[in-house]
Parts: sequence; C-alpha cells; structure tokens
Amino acid sequence: MTLRNPGYLNLSGPAVTMTLKNAPAKDALMALAQVGGYGFAYVAEADAANSTGGAGGVDAGSTRISLAFRGESFGRAFNTALLAAGLQGRREGNMILAGPKALSKTFGPQLSKVYRLNQVGPNAAADYLANLGATVTKTNTITTSVTQGGDLNQPSGAPNSATTQSSSITNVEAYGASSGPLLGLRATTDTRLGTITLVGDPVIVSVAEQYLKQLDLRQRQVALSVRILDVNLDNVSEIDNSFAVRWGNNFIVNDSGQLLGAFGRNLPPTSNDFRRGVPNDLTVELKPSDGTTPGTVTTEGTNLPGLQTSASATLNGAVSQGGSLVNGVRLNPGVNFPSDQFFDFVRAQIVSGSTKLLASPTLILQENTSLLREGSETASSTGSSQSASQGITNIGLDSAVGRRRANEGVVRVGTNVVTGYSTETPSQGGNVVCTPELSTAGLVLGARVEKIDDNGFVTFVLSPSVSAVTDQENAPQGCGSNLNILSIRSLDTGALRVRDGQTLIMTGVISDFDRTEVSKWPILGDIPLIGQFFRKSSGRKEKRELVIMVSPRIINDDQGGVYGYGYQPGTAAGREFFGAINGAGGN
Repeated sequence: MTLRNPGYLNLSGPAVTMTLKNAPAKDALMALAQVGGYGFAYVAEADAANSTGGAGGVDAGSTRISLAFRGESFGRAFNTALLAAGLQGRREGNMILAGPKALSKTFGPQLSKVYRLNQVGPNAAADYLANLGATVTKTNTITTSVTQGGDLNQPSGAPNSATTQSSSITNVEAYGASSGPLLGLRATTDTRLGTITLVGDPVIVSVAEQYLKQLDLRQRQVALSVRILDVNLDNVSEIDNSFAVRWGNNFIVNDSGQLLGAFGRNLPPTSNDFRRGVPNDLTVELKPSDGTTPGTVTTEGTNLPGLQTSASATLNGAVSQGGSLVNGVRLNPGVNFPSDQFFDFVRAQIVSGSTKLLASPTLILQENTSLLREGSETASSTGSSQSASQGITNIGLDSAVGRRRANEGVVRVGTNVVTGYSTETPSQGGNVVCTPELSTAGLVLGARVEKIDDNGFVTFVLSPSVSAVTDQENAPQGCGSNLNILSIRSLDTGALRVRDGQTLIMTGVISDFDRTEVSKWPILGDIPLIGQFFRKSSGRKEKRELVIMVSPRIINDDQGGVYGYGYQPGTAAGREFFGAINGAGGN
C-alpha cells in the first residue's frame, strides 16, 4: 500500500514570507490560517498533562517555535509550523483544526466495522494496529487480597482466625503509538467471539482492513507422504555331505567334514576304563541275584529304578556313548552296519530374503508452533486412557519428535511390548509395586514442519525408528513376565528443505554381514571337485538398509470464503456512502 500522510494538510493560499522567534505555536498557526483565508480552531485535550507534545502539564499549544519563510508556498509553510509544534492538523471544509490529537476529531461521519478474525487472536491484532498509531481500549481488572490477623508461628492444623478481604478495581485503559498511518483510529476487542471493532474515519478504517487481511491469513499446511522401506537382503547357502564305509572290522565315517575312523572290533580304552569300578558316564544293566526283573542304574547318581536298595546285582552288560559294552569293553560301532558297504547322505540348502515395505503414512501439518502440552523437547507421550486405567506407564521415548507442538505429528504402527519396570517398595512393607514401561515394536515416525516458504519450499524434520524384539531377559523379582530387548534402527534428521512435489530419498546401510564357515578333511578336503565330498561349507550374507522417501505436498487453500473481508454494501445508500468516502478522502 502507498499511504498518504494523514497529518499533511492539502492547503492553498498566497506565498508566505514570515519570521517568528519563540512564538506560541497556536498563535503562529492562527496567523498563518488567516493569511490563507481559512478558519482556525485549536482543540486542546481535557488533560493537558497527558497531551501529545506536552511536558509537565504544559499545553502543547503553548510550545514556542521559531520559523523563517521567504516566498514559501502556503501549504508547506502551514504544515512546517504544525511539524515544528508537534501538533496534528485536520481540514474540515474551510476550517482548520489543530491540536495534540486533532486527527481523532471530525465533523463528518465516522465508520464502525466489526471484523471476525479466523486465524490471528483479537488481542494480537489489536496490539499490531496500536503499533501503527491506532488507539486501542481494553478493560483491565486488578484484584487485591489483604489478609489480617492470624499467627504465622501457629502449629499446623490449629484454628486460623485470619480474615482475607479482596477488592477489585476495573479500569479502561487506552494505548497506542504516537505516530503511524492509523492515527485517529480507535479499536477494541472481544475474545469470546474473536472479533475486533474499528471506529474512525472511513479512509483509515479501510487502511486498517488491509492490514487485518494480511494478519489473518491462514497458516499453510503441507501433506508429508512418507514411504519407509526396510530392505533385507539375506542369502544363506549350506552344503553338507556325510558318508560311512565298512570293510571287515574297519569303519570310516565323514561326519559333516569331520573324519571318524575305527579299526578293529573294539574301540581303544579311555581314561575312564582305568577308574575304579564302573565309569561315571556309563549306564549299565543290573541283573538281580534273586532272578527278578532287571533294572538300570546310572553310575552318576544313586537312583536304582526297579530294584530295592538292598538288593544284590551283578554287571551283565550296557550301552555307553553310542558303542556296545561287553564285559566292560567298548565295541566298534561299525559292527552294527553291514560289512563291505558304502553309505552316503548329502544335504544342500539355499535361503534368500526379499525387500519388505513397512509403511506409507501421510501426515498433514501446518506452520503452527503453539505449545500443546508441557514436557521435554525430545520426549513424546504415547500413553492412552486404557493404559492409564491399567496402571501402565508408556514412556514413549522412541521418537525424538513428539506431540508437544501443533506443527508436530507422530505415527506408530506395531505392538506395545514391556521393555522395563519401575518398582516402588511401600514404606510400611508389603509387596513391591511394579509398573510396566511400554515401547513400540514396529514403526515410529515423528515429523515436524518448520516453515513453508512462499516460493514453494518446505522445511521439515523427520525422526523415523524401526524396532523389533530380538531377545528377552528376566524381569525384576516380583514383576511377572520377562523384559523384551528391542533391536532399533533410527534416524534423526536435521532441517531438510524440499520443493513442493519433489521426493527426497534418504538411505543408509545399517549392516552388511558376510560369513563363511568350512569344515573339511585334511588334504582330501582341498582337492578340487572331489574335495566337496570331504567337507561341509556354509555361507551367510546379510545386508540391511533403511530407505526413507519423503514427498511434501503444499495444500492449496488460497480461495477465501464469502464472509469477512471484502464486504460490499447491499443497499444503494451504503454504496453511495462508501463511494463518497473513498473518493473524497478526509482532509
């Protein structure tokens, strides 16, 4: 807007040549008005001490000024005198009004309009207009409480004889800047309906309306379309060959790349065979001397199932460690297989993974940084009414961006699992009170919109987290179920700036694992082609990558409604009135 100085008077008259030294301001203005053929009236304030330009209770019209003009145009000479005196001037027809607040004085009609504000608060809008020169009036109530009597040192719970008296004082206060384009405009607010009422010259009201249009713009909104991919590339391969061959009393075994050989009918003795009595790791068959049903006994213990502890028994035979035991001698396990034959077993397996789409949420946020709830900037409360009724505390520290402010949003997809307990022991004894602490096993996405630029860029912050239960551990004593251990992959971005409609791809390798294990025979396992029959090989490759794609879309809501600003009068008289004030001005 191009604003005309409301304090500048458009006057015409003869050229002025004048010299004044320490002359009273209102006398100098009156003399100049008479030179131009205008009427003059000085409008003083009721309280001269509070008038603009006054000091110490002295009327601003008594301010002394010094001027010197030679052939100056009448309009510039008169406006210079007003400026030097610190006064305001207003022209009403052929009459000039001058005074500390002459712009708020008029003979003509004034316009009163009530505006319903949609986005900005009425008090904030009123303060903005006051900074531009408007006079804003508000009602303030001050309540004072006075307590008399009573003893400050009396015991707690004793009768209190003190009395408290409250008094309220209601004042209507006006404030506003002493300069600005809205001088002469009066405003007041109503917080219940969210309205602001403007009263003043139609031209100034029209200017104030243009400011309100800019203040009451809707805050932009953006739809953040987020696609989170958990890329798991797993490749597991296993090749295992086992065989056995017997000829005569010789037995050769390939057990998954491990060479086992037994030559002869019996196995060689071990250190256990040199111990006194029956070896500790043998399970023997006992034959009772009285001819009853045989039982078994394990030499590591003292249990004798099927026998009386006082019964006598003799060693008859047993099986231990996969070999046969006859008269205390371990036999070659190959005697259980047919002679002169070959046995082979091959096992091969390949397992591959694939990419999995976790979620594709869309969050709609706006540039509103107002505080919704108290709390830490990095903590977000995820508790529900159901959890609260069950005495469950949901810590919700799984997202760096929470729901404290109106421009933040959180999406959680998964299962709440117990990851901790907070314990409390009653002071008078009793059972320990355990309160479960829950976390989300799944996807947690926090987002915050910092700014939506006029040129189509969106600045935002993301905090995605992917977690899964990988292990459990014992809960504290008396707290019931086990605790879940979460494997978490999270990303906290800084401020990102992306143009409307573009897609930002954020990727990072979380883990890259490659493991190969080979068990083989000496020498034979290294022979090409043939060596694969004498070894066991297994390989495992894992690659996990978290891919996040974000596409901001600015929501277009520029089209306004049919109410509020842009009012057009519905009657001919109203249109005539607005047309007259817009064409005539005020000075």
